[in-house]
Amino acid sequence: MPKSKTPKKKDADKAPPVDEKFQTVEVSTSNPRTVLLMLDSPEPVVVCKACEVMHKFIEKSDANCTELNNLGAVCPLVNLLSSPDKAVRSFSVICLASMARNAEVRLILLKKCDCIPPLLALCTPDEELMTQERASFTITHLAGDYTFKVKLLQNSAQDQLVKLALSTDPDVKRNCIKSLSLMAEYYESRPALLEAGALPLVLDCLSSEYAIIQELCLNALHSCAYHSGCRKAIIDSDGLTKIVSFLGQKDWSDLHTLAVCVLGLIMEDADSMAALQGSGLLMQLLTHIRESTVIEVKKQSTKTLAKAATNAINRSILHEQKVEKTFLDLLSSEDPCVIVGACEGLTEMAALSSSRQVMGTEGCVTSLAQCLGREEDEVRAAATRTLATLVCDAPANCKMLEDAGGVELLVGLLQDTVASCRQYAAECVATMAPDEAFRFELANSGAVQALVDCLSFADTRVQSSAMQALGMLSCDCIARQLLLECNGVPPLLTCLQSPSGELVQRTAWTIAIAAQSSQVATAIGQLGGLDLVQRLCSTATGHALIESARMALHKLLSSNLPAKYWISGRLDHTDIIRDTEFFDPGPALSGSTPYTSLSDLLSQSVTCHQPVLTVSLLAKLPPPPEEGSVNLEASQSVGINRTKSRQQGSKKKGKMERGDSRISEISDDPSTVSEKLPGLLGLDTGLWAHIAYTRENLAGLGSVEDQATELAKYVADSFGGALERSGPFGFELPEGQLMREQQSIAVPLGEVKAGGFQHRALLYKVLCDQLGVPCSLVRGEYGRHWNEVLVRGQCDESESVRVCVVDLVFSPGALMEHTSPLAAQYLTI
Repeated sequence: MPKSKTPKKKDADKAPPVDEKFQTVEVSTSNPRTVLLMLDSPEPVVVCKACEVMHKFIEKSDANCTELNNLGAVCPLVNLLSSPDKAVRSFSVICLASMARNAEVRLILLKKCDCIPPLLALCTPDEELMTQERASFTITHLAGDYTFKVKLLQNSAQDQLVKLALSTDPDVKRNCIKSLSLMAEYYESRPALLEAGALPLVLDCLSSEYAIIQELCLNALHSCAYHSGCRKAIIDSDGLTKIVSFLGQKDWSDLHTLAVCVLGLIMEDADSMAALQGSGLLMQLLTHIRESTVIEVKKQSTKTLAKAATNAINRSILHEQKVEKTFLDLLSSEDPCVIVGACEGLTEMAALSSSRQVMGTEGCVTSLAQCLGREEDEVRAAATRTLATLVCDAPANCKMLEDAGGVELLVGLLQDTVASCRQYAAECVATMAPDEAFRFELANSGAVQALVDCLSFADTRVQSSAMQALGMLSCDCIARQLLLECNGVPPLLTCLQSPSGELVQRTAWTIAIAAQSSQVATAIGQLGGLDLVQRLCSTATGHALIESARMALHKLLSSNLPAKYWISGRLDHTDIIRDTEFFDPGPALSGSTPYTSLSDLLSQSVTCHQPVLTVSLLAKLPPPPEEGSVNLEASQSVGINRTKSRQQGSKKKGKMERGDSRISEISDDPSTVSEKLPGLLGLDTGLWAHIAYTRENLAGLGSVEDQATELAKYVADSFGGALERSGPFGFELPEGQLMREQQSIAVPLGEVKAGGFQHRALLYKVLCDQLGVPCSLVRGEYGRHWNEVLVRGQCDESESVRVCVVDLVFSPGALMEHTSPLAAQYLTI
């Protein structure tokens, strides 16, 4: 049987095909986390929708931006910048640009995301304009941070930005120039910008119709102008012409201040200044400055020109362009800052003598003198400083200042409450003081008192300037007298102990000048100034301070002979004891008490101190009677005859009687004694008797050697004649008796009738100074005192001067060569 066939299934029994496509899901969410998840979608539409929603959310508030940052939205957005889809790149950079304003977001971009390369990749012509604008806008936010400036430079961002800045879109251009400007703030970026050709581009954009772009260009130029290569590139690109032309546009006056700042940096170079002058742009610039109605422009212009004038070459160029007139015009401004800037410029220009002359003829001195009376502290200080330089080595300007009442104004400024006003006023006084007429005018106007007050000011700069001015004024005796009347010595000594080296040096210098007055020197010594100067000489460092201290000590001792004798034990032949009060304070011992003045010695009790020999020459010797008197210029024969008669048999008693008769002529008739000068000691009639006899009998001798010899014999006879070498040399008993009789430790030298080395040497020095015999007084050891005279041979006037020791004790009248054995024997025990 045939097999039965299986019937086939019908097509209707087949299963329908499966639809594998996922249906579209419309999601509506308000949760930021859900939106962040959408950034990972492979569908560009979803990503773009998520970025759009995030952008709207960020724009509502900074808190929303912070919330998204905390949820980690920054790095996914950075990753989307490199998406192959243009729309994704565009929406992601829009969102990131909004977030980049937040500092915390920028910190994430710096630490966790390398965002610079993808952002720069979006700044290409292939991208959409919106994408370029948002990418460059994001870079402007990043370029404000220093670390991002470095990263931008490392990624050569300047090259891409310069290319993108050629775009015709103003927003893109603005963002690119702003980024370049911010990069230029980093000094290492400036050469890179120069190499990328950014400067010509920026200069061309100065003529933009948008003020914000102009401002950004000027900011970029200002930062680049700190680099010398950039300055040269600006000049080579005709930048000076463009900037000066920019200043000529009155509609852009709000940006002129920044343009002047740029020019100020460029003008610091002498080559740049020469280029400005050669092209005529400098004159145009000065014209723009004078004609400008913007106060800020005038302020910055004065500062710019003043800074440029610090360069010597620039100063000469500015002088050729008559910049002084520009500064003079600016002095008439009502704005204090403009006046101060003009004063600073005039101060710099005054370094040129020709400029000082021009300023004087143009009336700058009068205008500055008027500024001294203004209420603004800074104006008074600046005007005073300018005047100090303007009157330097310019007598005509000094006279103009005096005619304008400047002397009284300066003295008033010395008492100003502002330290700088006092300082510069003192400097101005010091500048004017070298002229004798002005010193006299300043002293009569109260400048000395005002300067003394400045020495107590808290500011050491004021003290230093005042000290210099006081030293200059002290060249005149009237100023030195005013210094005493103003009680100026104590402040001097206080400044001498200042920690400021400059002040100490100037104080020592001032003391050296003021100490030309014996009264000032005495006052300094009484207040312990001598010890201070001595210590300064031993501790000073620096050539100027050492020299000033030594000069001060020398002048103090030269004007205070007792102190010099106390310290050095020697008075040279140039140290003249005449018209003064002198005393022998004894030797200065190591570790002893400080120098004691005569007034302090006289106040001590006679039981507490040994006798002190004194010389009082403040009372003038009266003229001799007409009948029988011998003129001071008496003939040599009269003196020789009297000397011979004394040598041939006249005894000591007779000689002293002649002296006593002369004393009676002085003392019996009060009208014959001139008015006694101020002093501490009384009239020493005995000493004046010695002087009178010496003048009458020894002044007419033919040579210094004869005078020295005869005077030695007279001095020895006056104190008891020659002594034996083995005899006693002490004369304390007669001195002590005189001290007790007078109830004073001061023993007048003329009252001592018997004396040894000390008495004879001192009287010999006093009488030699009266005769004009060059004589020194020296103190040795063990009570030895001697004199050295300078004598010349009688036969040959060209013979060199010899130094001879005078024997006043053993062989009175003998002159011994100071290097001879006889002299050595005389000087020692």
